[in-house]
Amino acid sequence: SSPESRLRIVLGTNATTSGLGGFVAAVAPGPVDDVLGTGQEGWVRLVGLGLVAFAVLVAVTSRLDRERLLRAVPGISLGDGSWVIGTVIAIALGWFSTSGAVVMGVIGLMVGVFGVEQALLVRSLTTRDPVVSAASPRGVDCSERIEPVEPSVARPMCGSTRPSDNS
Repeated sequence: SSPESRLRIVLGTNATTSGLGGFVAAVAPGPVDDVLGTGQEGWVRLVGLGLVAFAVLVAVTSRLDRERLLRAVPGISLGDGSWVIGTVIAIALGWFSTSGAVVMGVIGLMVGVFGVEQALLVRSLTTRDPVVSAASPRGVDCSERIEPVEPSVARPMCGSTRPSDNS
């Protein structure tokens, strides 16, 4: 499958897991807090509602046209990164029971994977698109393939120094 379709799948998975987790936390904060051990059912419900809103945003983003998708996803990855940082801080401050810290650590790891995968897919999609950028040597249009001078010698293209990058 193409990087764009993989990106849409990752976003859909991110939206689904965020939405399900958020829904459970919003409608049943007591049992969720029993596992997390925060003693703060109100905060658990609030975070759950926030996750549901985030899930809707991610689901809508996954259906945008390519141009808007590529502009929106870095913000989603930033949100995922913020979640991971917040989770690490909350665990370090002892806001969860041992079982809650384990659960939140696993969730944080999963969210981190979503964020990194989304960012890498956006990067692969944007570096393959035809662009003329300041980073290109002498403003070379990176959409044009530079053919080798001789069949055995490939010239670098768009900042690449390895011939294998040009094939």
